[in-house]
Amino acid sequence: MKNTDQIIGISRSRYLKVGIILAFVALLVATLLTTQFTRLTTRAATATGFPYSTPITLSPDDSKLWVVNPDPDNNSVTVIDVTNDEGRVLREIPVGREPNSVALNMDGSRAYVANTLNGTVSVINTQTLAVVETINNVGVEPRALVFTPNFTKLYVANSSSNDIAVINPATNQITGKITNPAFSNLFAMTVTNDGDADDGDELLYVTNLLAEYRPGSTPRPADDTGKEGVVSVISVGSDAFNNRIGLAAVQTAFRSNGRSRNASGDAVAPDSNPTNFNVLTSAFPNQLTSIAGTRQNGTNLIYTFATGSSPTGPVRFNVNVQALVSQIRGTQDVGQTANLNDEIRLEPTDASPNGVPQHRFASMPWGLAFFNTDFRALGVTSAADYVMVIEFDQNGKAFVDLDTRSGAGQTFIRRILTGTRRDPNPNNGIFLDGKGPRGIVINSNDTRAYTFNYVSRDITIIDITQFDKVAIKTVGTTQSKGDPTLQLGKELFNTGMGPIDSTNRLTNGAVNPIEGRMSDFAWMGCVSCHVNGLTDGVAWAFPAGPRVSVPMNTSFAPKTGTQVQRALNWTAIFDEIQDFELNTRGVAGGVGLIENTGGGPATNVDAFFGPNAGRDRRRDAITEYVKTIRSPLAPEDDNDPDVQAGRKLFRKVGCVACHGGPLWSSSRVQSTPPSTNDLGGDPLQLTGQLKNVGTFDPTKPHEVKGTGGQINATAQGATGFNPPSLLGVFQREKFLLHDGSVTSFGQLFSNQAHVGTNKKVRKTGSQQKLIKFLRSIDDNSAPFN
Repeated sequence: MKNTDQIIGISRSRYLKVGIILAFVALLVATLLTTQFTRLTTRAATATGFPYSTPITLSPDDSKLWVVNPDPDNNSVTVIDVTNDEGRVLREIPVGREPNSVALNMDGSRAYVANTLNGTVSVINTQTLAVVETINNVGVEPRALVFTPNFTKLYVANSSSNDIAVINPATNQITGKITNPAFSNLFAMTVTNDGDADDGDELLYVTNLLAEYRPGSTPRPADDTGKEGVVSVISVGSDAFNNRIGLAAVQTAFRSNGRSRNASGDAVAPDSNPTNFNVLTSAFPNQLTSIAGTRQNGTNLIYTFATGSSPTGPVRFNVNVQALVSQIRGTQDVGQTANLNDEIRLEPTDASPNGVPQHRFASMPWGLAFFNTDFRALGVTSAADYVMVIEFDQNGKAFVDLDTRSGAGQTFIRRILTGTRRDPNPNNGIFLDGKGPRGIVINSNDTRAYTFNYVSRDITIIDITQFDKVAIKTVGTTQSKGDPTLQLGKELFNTGMGPIDSTNRLTNGAVNPIEGRMSDFAWMGCVSCHVNGLTDGVAWAFPAGPRVSVPMNTSFAPKTGTQVQRALNWTAIFDEIQDFELNTRGVAGGVGLIENTGGGPATNVDAFFGPNAGRDRRRDAITEYVKTIRSPLAPEDDNDPDVQAGRKLFRKVGCVACHGGPLWSSSRVQSTPPSTNDLGGDPLQLTGQLKNVGTFDPTKPHEVKGTGGQINATAQGATGFNPPSLLGVFQREKFLLHDGSVTSFGQLFSNQAHVGTNKKVRKTGSQQKLIKFLRSIDDNSAPFN
């Protein structure tokens, strides 16, 4: 990169003494650039962190911490006095349903809270600690809010209506809505700050949660480079859409044994030696849960912290998801995406002296905050329960800060665990607190950081002047802690750690707390493919073929009071949520939860021959949690005349044959275990639940089995698929069908075998009404019985 593109005015290595002449510094920088990772600590002449959307924030004087409590038995915001690390709860304030983002105005006199399920913003008087106003009709599922630097505007991103509300904080009136076809599943925001009193020249950045195929390109399912992360840019002065930024895939340092055939027809046969991993892999930015920025020497730098998806087969635990930090300048991806797991893989795998696992991958990135006086950041890894220190080289590319205090040859990344209290029962987990962090804020003088811990309902106070790997304390944020079984299921669904493998013991016989049972070194959790319990939108190269992750809200019928359950996955290969024990072991590399009498993993775990329910309370708890996962609220109103007309057409043209009943799917689990007469195929599937509607095309190069002994053989699908539920289907419009190759509802009508021969389906007006109806279906919609 040319010198004019570099952003650091003066750089210095942490290993150089003060006083070394600048010429030698420049020479050393040039030398370091030839190594795999550049080890520089950079301190810019100017450094300003940008406002960003967050579930946790501080008052202007750093004395009060504000944090949301989104669980349905909470629906509140908690205010905590953090003066001198006191951590004293001042009040838990009831707000709207499912609050997910909080921000304070310029003088800290008002707190604004986005209530996702109500479509409102609560305004709280920070002196009386009470709601004084509710801003209604903000949008459908407001997920994130952020002020401009001078607090002249408050932006609210709505994840279901896919628009951004603009609020004047002086009047609390909605002054406009920003819409654009590029918006989809809006999730996180940040605004630039050039330090002057004019907000009109700033830019707003908003992420689409899920990656998409490149515009105008042929969809490439099950391809490591087939999609790109999406960030939209808005001009603050005009509230006009500026640009769509595509964040490209990046090559990783991880290798696979062979490569399943992708949409480009590219395939590599697996090596006959199963321990040989010599095929390059890549990952594309996906699940853009975090975006933040900083201004360095007059240059605005925007960063996303996201899960990287690597779906090409064969599926193996350490080549499927990564931890990517991408850099944006202006309105461009500058090709400086870094995979932080590339460095973490070099850590030794033993435990630290205090018995806490040191080696954990950066699973499920969910939170990013920049220092105010230094060009560094803290990143939150939600499924591994820690905060990591992120540094940047002279081109602004991220790398992991290393901690070399543990001795020569024992280099670990610099991380701070969010848990502080060990669980005395290793069958429960490693910590009692600090579980599932999903947000972070740093105080103004860069001495303290605070994390919002979604699963354990607490916050962690961290001394960031020391980085001693042990946080100061955690503080509970809610009176209600939830149903214990649901909480356990929620934890296990959202963690890559989970219960300690009690069969893994040290030489003295003590349990070795190196890792949990849910994945290999916290590599991934259920949440890694089912963000918020839904879907990552990725078609993975599974043993049955390319399959988009099925949203878990479609597993059980809502509001029925019964256990109406759909057969699971696209080819009905499971009949119980507990069967995903096989994914924990095979996809995530974990030990699993279902044990034999000696505490080791049970060997008689299969999908159909005997129920897996009732074999382990922890696995059963995950099932109970899955039953609580809601569908996203639909953007279209059931009372809209076009929606009602579309509903009538839906029945008239025969769609209810596959999409009727309380699950909006004809698929049912009839009995567990099923009759052997109901089984067939390889892998085995519930053949009686399949419908052949012409959506399988074996001539497509990616329609192959992606993993296992039959890799690159023709995929399953010739006999049909397990009809998907239409609950919340609008959220999946850009990756429809089993392989995610259909990118709009309109495209569905081109397949006559799928939609039937009724002439009404071919009429544009009828199609538009049907589409509006599809976009209205959620848990509140009346099903066809």
